[in-house]
Amino acid sequence: AVAAAGGANTLGKVALGAAGSIGLAMVAAFAGIWLGLRKQLKGAIDDEERTALIRSSVINALASVAFVACMVLVAAGARGTAMLVTTIAAWVAFMAVIFYQSLVVQPRAMRRRHALEAQRDPVAAARRRRRERIHCWIGSTVGFVSGCAGVVLGLNAAGLL
Repeated sequence: AVAAAGGANTLGKVALGAAGSIGLAMVAAFAGIWLGLRKQLKGAIDDEERTALIRSSVINALASVAFVACMVLVAAGARGTAMLVTTIAAWVAFMAVIFYQSLVVQPRAMRRRHALEAQRDPVAAARRRRRERIHCWIGSTVGFVSGCAGVVLGLNAAGLL
């Protein structure tokens, strides 16, 4: 029915046309957030740490939803340079939230746990921190490159690149 309305792109047409991609993106985002949170919660030393980790994951999930909603609104209304600038600004803001939560907030929440682990077995704790940093860099790089590719492909499909 929405497609039969014809004419200009409407929010409904954009949302309906992109529903599969949006659904896939949201499932992937929430799965990544949940899997990371689940692993971190297993080693949490108290409710304070659990609460901080859950809060950080909720912020990441809300940032994901806000980014997707922003992209739907941009696709429905903005054209030309406005679409390009808004898309890039939304993506940079989204990535800033995700990186800040992952690289600053979550390590800060786990600082006491890491200190306790280092007291018990400094060598094993150092090895775990090194492995965590490697995984963080790999995940950050894959996420950043995938995000860049998605934005570039979307802007290309819109005829802006």
